[in-house]
This record gives sequence, C-alpha cells and structure tokens, in this order.
Amino acid sequence: MKESEQNMASLMTENETLRQRVLELEQSLTVQKNKEDSLNRELNFFYRFIDQSPSLLWQSNASGEAIYCNKSWLDFVGLELTDVLGGEWRKAIHKDDWIEYNHIYQNAASHCIPFTREYRLRHRSGEYYWMIDTGRPTMDKVGRFQGYVGASCEITEHRRRDEELKMSEKKYREVFHNSSSGIILDKITDIHGSKFIEANDQACRMLEYTREELMEIDFSLICCEGNRIKQLMSDLCTENRISGEQLLETYVSTKAGRYIPVEISLKHFELHDQQYILWIIRNISRRKEIEERLRQSELRYRKLFKFCPEALFVIDEEKILLVNKAAAELLGAEKVDEVIGREHTDFVHPDLREFYEQRINMMKNERKNALPTEQRFVRLDGSLVDVEVAGTYIYYDDKMTYLLIARDISERKKLDKLKNEVDESNRRLIEAVEYDKLKSEFFANISHELKTPLNVILGAVQLQELYLNKGKTAPLETTQKNIKMIKQNSYRLIRLVNNLIDITKIDCGYMQMRLQNEDITKMVKDITSSVQDYAHLKGVIIECHMSIPQKRITCDPDHIERVLLNLISNAIKFTDQGGRIDVFLGEDEVEGYIVLSVMDTGIGIPQEKQKIIFERFHQIDKSLSRNQEGSGIGLSIVKALVEMHGGYITVKSEYGKGSVFTVRLPVTHEEKPNDEPAGVNAWTNQAERINIEFSDIYF
Repeated sequence: MKESEQNMASLMTENETLRQRVLELEQSLTVQKNKEDSLNRELNFFYRFIDQSPSLLWQSNASGEAIYCNKSWLDFVGLELTDVLGGEWRKAIHKDDWIEYNHIYQNAASHCIPFTREYRLRHRSGEYYWMIDTGRPTMDKVGRFQGYVGASCEITEHRRRDEELKMSEKKYREVFHNSSSGIILDKITDIHGSKFIEANDQACRMLEYTREELMEIDFSLICCEGNRIKQLMSDLCTENRISGEQLLETYVSTKAGRYIPVEISLKHFELHDQQYILWIIRNISRRKEIEERLRQSELRYRKLFKFCPEALFVIDEEKILLVNKAAAELLGAEKVDEVIGREHTDFVHPDLREFYEQRINMMKNERKNALPTEQRFVRLDGSLVDVEVAGTYIYYDDKMTYLLIARDISERKKLDKLKNEVDESNRRLIEAVEYDKLKSEFFANISHELKTPLNVILGAVQLQELYLNKGKTAPLETTQKNIKMIKQNSYRLIRLVNNLIDITKIDCGYMQMRLQNEDITKMVKDITSSVQDYAHLKGVIIECHMSIPQKRITCDPDHIERVLLNLISNAIKFTDQGGRIDVFLGEDEVEGYIVLSVMDTGIGIPQEKQKIIFERFHQIDKSLSRNQEGSGIGLSIVKALVEMHGGYITVKSEYGKGSVFTVRLPVTHEEKPNDEPAGVNAWTNQAERINIEFSDIYF
C-alpha cells in the first residue's frame, strides 16, 4: 500500500513536471508566432515601402538574373514582375548599349564591387530614356556573393544639358583658338599683380612665342608703351579699378625682334569670385597700311577735286558746302568763297527749281544716284547758262551730303539745235519724196483699177457690136457671159468710186452715221449666210460661231455690214481653194465690248507689213501684175468706220498660215437713235452691196 502511494506520488510529480513543460512549450510557440507575425508585418511594410518608392529599385542574383523589381521600375518599362523574372527585362535595354551594360555588371560581379553604368531604357511609351544604375553587392552570413541591389535614375535631361554644355564649351573653345585676334586670359593674383593663364593660337603666332613662353612673359617689356600698360594693369588690379574697355594703340616686339602695330583691348570681369583681365590683341598692320593709302588717296582726290575741269558742288539740303574752281567760274565767281555758304537753289532757274528739288529728295530718300539731266543755272550777274547736272549722295564731315557734277552745255545746245534743224529739213525732204512716190504709185494703181474694168466692158461691147455688124445674133451663152462681165466690172468701178468718195468724206469730216439699235447677232448671221454662195464658188468653207444668243447695240447697220463684207471678201480673196473662213461673235463683259473676228487659212500677212495694211493706199503687193485686185483703201475705210463707232480693229497673222482680223465695238444704247433716211450714196439692197463688195473677186 505504501509502495502504491509512493508510486502514485511519483507519477503525479512527473505529470506536474510534464504539464509545466507543456505550458512552457505553449508559451514558447506563442512567442515564436508573435515574432513571425511581427517579422511578416515588417517585411510587408518593407515591400510596400519599396513599391511605393519613386525610385526605380531592382535586385539580381549572382548570375545577373533579375529576381525583383519594384513597382516604379515595372510601371516605367510597362512589364509585369513575372515578365521580368522570365528575362523580358533584357528587351527593355537599348540594343546598342547591351554589350557595355552587361560588361560593366560582369566585371563588377567578378570582383564583388559596386558599379555605376549609363544606358538607354525603353519607356512603356516606346521612347528610350537615358538611365544611370548604381549597384551594391549583397553577401550571405558567411560572406558569399549573392548578387546586387540597385537603383535606376532617369538622366535624359541631364545628359542633354551635358551635351549642350560640351558643345557650347567646344564652340567657344573653337572660337577662342580660331579668332583672328590674339586673346590672352590674365588672372589677378593679388592687388599688386596678375599672371597669364591662357592664350589662343593667334596670340602665339602673332608674337612668335610658344604658349609656355607667353605664360611667363612680362608684356610691358615687349610693348613700346610699357609704362602705359603697367599703369592700366595697376588700375585694373586695384579695388578701385577702372571700368569699361580700355583701348591702346601701340607697337609690340615679336620674339624675332620685329615691331608690329597692334590695338590692345583690356577688359576686367569676375567669374566664380575670381578676378580676370581679358587681353584682345589685334594686328592692325593692314589697317595702318590702308589708312596710309587713304591719306594718300585723299590728297590725290583733293587735287582732283580742285583742278577737275567739270564743275563740282558739295551741298547739303540748304547750302553749298564746297566747290571747285570750275564751279566758281561756271557761276561767274572769281573765288570759290563767293559761292560757298550760299543757298544752292538760288542758282537754279525758278522754272526748274521744283524738278531740281525732287532730284535732291530722291537721292536723300531712295539713296539713288541722279542721272544726268539738263538744267539752267543763274549766274551771279543774272545771266543764264545751260548745264547738264548729275548727282550722288556722299558723306562729308560725318554727315550725308550730295555731290553735283555740272557741265556747261551751251555750245552743245547750239549744235543740237542746228542738228535738229538739219534733221527736220532732211525728214521733210524724205517725206516729200516718199509722198511723191506714194502719189505716183496710187495714181498708177487707180489708173490700173479704172482701166482694167473699162477694157473688159469695152471688149464685151465690141464683141456684141461685131455680131450686130455681121447681121448675126450672138449666141445666148455669149451674150449672158458678156453681160455678166459688163455688170461685174461696172460694180468694180462703182466700188472704186464709192471708196474714193467715202475716203474724201472721212478726211473732210462729212461722213455721217445713221445710228440704230440693232441686234448685232442677227446682222452677223445674215451677212455670213448671204456670202455662202461666193465662198462655195471659190471652194472655201465659211462658218459662223456665236457665243451670245442675242445682243442689241447702237450702231450704223450699213457701216457695220460694209466692215464685215470687206473683211470676208478679203478673206475669200486671199484664201485658196479648200481653205476655211470662221466668223466669231462674242462679248467682253469686263471691258464692255462686242468682239467680232474673221479668221482665215489664207496666205497670211508678213510681220513687217502688218503695221501698214490699215494705212491709206498701201498694199502688200503693189505690182500691176499682182494676183488680186484692189485699190489699197478698203481696210483704211474699215478702220475709219470702226473708230467712228468708238471701237478699234487689230490683226494677227502668220505668213503662209492665215490671218485673224478682230473688231471690238463698245456696247452702247441710244434712247433716240437717228432714223433719218439714207443719203444718195447709201447702198440700195444687200444683194447689190454684196455684188459690189465682191466685184474684184474672180471665180
């Protein structure tokens, strides 16, 4: 029993011990879980912090593969983390940067050292941005290399500015070394002195020193005005330094001992709390040479001005500033002082003063030279002298003035007048000879025009008399032919007489117009249709073309009909068989004209003859054996009739290809047109008018 109690006590003790251990284990597990929860919370917070960071953060393993990228990195390139872990991040690196990008990483990884690299990374928009990566190696507890953690920063704008800065620095360095002037940069070391720190190539070439030698040189020793240089430098180095740019012209000695004239400019400036003096040294040998040439040239021109045989005046807008001896003599002065200072317009004839002032203003405002023109000057004694004056603007005493060059042309005017009189006499003589020749040709032509139809009429009459004298009756066909010949040639005589009477009326101003409001389209159609048979007999096609359906204008219908018949008869006369004539009628609404054109495919008119065809008594072929008949006054009458209507006539022609005669008549309307009956010379009917107008055409 006792033993049993002991066993029970021992068992209870063991149970208590076991219970205590279980409790201790439960407490330990609780603490461990709390630690794990706390660690997970901290880890989650860390990842949230990393993802929300604006920096592009990443992590790689020892082989260089990406094992983590934060959200900012993924958003920048537009990838998912699974894509990155699958190796897609490599495609975001610019292909031209990949070799260098990988080389830097591998080199750093082989030595387990930090690295920095620049490359282009593709943005989610497709555009590449310049980035800079900073990587730091990671180690495990025993110091083994695990990979890198790093951050990426976008530096596109920084690189652009860097490039601009480099280009700017390169540009200004190029300007510095390629300047045509010598440039030396002097650094102020203290209030008592300075030291050359830089010089461009031109300074070394000019002074014949190397850059190193020039940096050590005392410039006052090679300058002819060394004391002046020292004083300027002392003033620039002190606290109360002189302001502005200091200029000095002097001579400096080169290393070879040659002295060259130079212009030295000294300019003080401050940069980054450091004081500098900029030396600009210009070789002015060429300028000195030019100045000497200008001085010599000025002496020569002063002599030229003084002794020039032409009269020379230098004037401003009001007064005469300078004259030479010839100008004083031209104005009747014994000395130039008698003219200088006086109003220059006082010497210009009052009638020409306005024109003279216009030319002065033209030179002033338009900066143009005044070409030679004739003027008349008034001399000191009041006499007049004819001159030819030219002008130009010049600078005299640092202001714009005008140089006038005058030449006495009195003798030339007399010679010109005499020459003009001789020329006028010759012209009149030539005109008289030409007029006499023209009269002879006209009378010969008229004689031919009268004689030819009269001979034909007389021949036909004699033939009929021959049959009558023999007591025979002429065959009907022969009689009809003779009558036709007599009638046609009678029409020719009537046409010639009418033309002579009308041309006389036109010259004397007796040609009257019977103005009526007529439909010009109907007139042109009717006239064109009425001459179709004549055109067909000649083997010529004639057509009428209208671009306006109806148009009434005020005109003399007989005159317009005569104009059109004359143009069409000429076209038929000079167009060979198989040719074509087109009559066009239209309206120029802008100018207010009716446009009537007659175009043919005839022989055309030579260019040199087109100017005279509307002149009286002129013909293209004046020989008595010409192919077509005519007196040479028909087109002159046409021109006169058209002009009486306020219009005009023109011709365009190419020899061998045809002609186009164009009549332009103004569109007018009379409220009360003249309805008086035609005079005794008015034509009786259209058929007879056509017969008369076409009487000199043989079919």
